[in-house]
Amino acid sequence: MGIVGFKHSEETKKKLSELAKGRPSPRKGCVLSDETKKKLSLAAMGRSSWIKGKNHSEETKLKLSLVRQKTLFTDPERLCTKCNKIKSREEFFVVKKLRTPSLSSWCKDCYRKLARDWHRKNKERQAKKFIEYKKANPEKFTVYYSEKRANRLKACVPWADKKKISLYYTIAKLYTEIYGEQYHVDHIVPLQGKNVCGLHVEYNLQILPAIENMKKGNRL
Repeated sequence: MGIVGFKHSEETKKKLSELAKGRPSPRKGCVLSDETKKKLSLAAMGRSSWIKGKNHSEETKLKLSLVRQKTLFTDPERLCTKCNKIKSREEFFVVKKLRTPSLSSWCKDCYRKLARDWHRKNKERQAKKFIEYKKANPEKFTVYYSEKRANRLKACVPWADKKKISLYYTIAKLYTEIYGEQYHVDHIVPLQGKNVCGLHVEYNLQILPAIENMKKGNRL
């Protein structure tokens, strides 16, 4: 081509820009046939992207990020690239792992369907992983079941420190491993006492040998 390697002057660029203003794009409204799409696809195979190997400056990255964020969070609707349906912005997840928050390219329904299909196909694998994890982390499941029981008895409060509660069960596990004797986490004031009921909070917990805990029962 005669234009390859040729650079326009700034003056010529301005003139061309003025001439192009208001001129409709020659491809506007043009729909490519399937045959043409295949030809273009084959022609593009093996061709490296023009942006490959190029790095944007921090200033350009910030500009692109701001434009992208403005577009994503101001447009009331968005196209799902999975089901090709236009849906409202609320139907997409907010992705916060990037430099600036953005919306997912798939809608929530498509992600949920993908998750359901994956779990349906990998039931045995998931069950095996769950059993292995449960064996490796018994104290975590003890914390979970204890909280579940306390919830059922309405003994949980929102201001309880869950990290400190979890620490009691971790220490009980360590005592069991060190001394070779089973240790339990006990509620000082029982959750189902005769005259008074305690709460599932960190200052109502103590670590006892399993035998002593079973002897104590629901007594203070």
